[in-house]
Amino acid sequence: MAKRIRQSKQRDAILTALRNTTTHPTAEAVYEVVRKEIPGISLGTVYRNLNFLADENMIRRVKSFDNNVHFDANPRPHYHMMCEKCGRIIDLFPDEDDYHSLIQFVEKQGHKVDYTSVNFVGICNDCLKKEEN
Repeated sequence: MAKRIRQSKQRDAILTALRNTTTHPTAEAVYEVVRKEIPGISLGTVYRNLNFLADENMIRRVKSFDNNVHFDANPRPHYHMMCEKCGRIIDLFPDEDDYHSLIQFVEKQGHKVDYTSVNFVGICNDCLKKEEN
């Protein structure tokens, strides 16, 4: 039987704010959006709810190369490209064969994979195009 998660106005607003962006905001950025709807909400409440949602696998934590924790509303398996120039975090969805071959590679080493969290760090295609001009 699936665990029932208690809804609250704050949690719903936080989840909605996260789902309404394609970026991967920090807790502070989520707080800035949510407090427009709920002026009395505290940053601590936003942190607690984001961590709760991540612990329940409803969202994901993404630790960036600059050591900031960002949040991703998409819990489906995917990877991230992190741009060292602009700081953007871009979702990458591998095809199923690529995804499974990476897991198989790790499992052939004798490990058990529960989930993946792969981050590529470099320069995004937008920043590369700007350099060419």
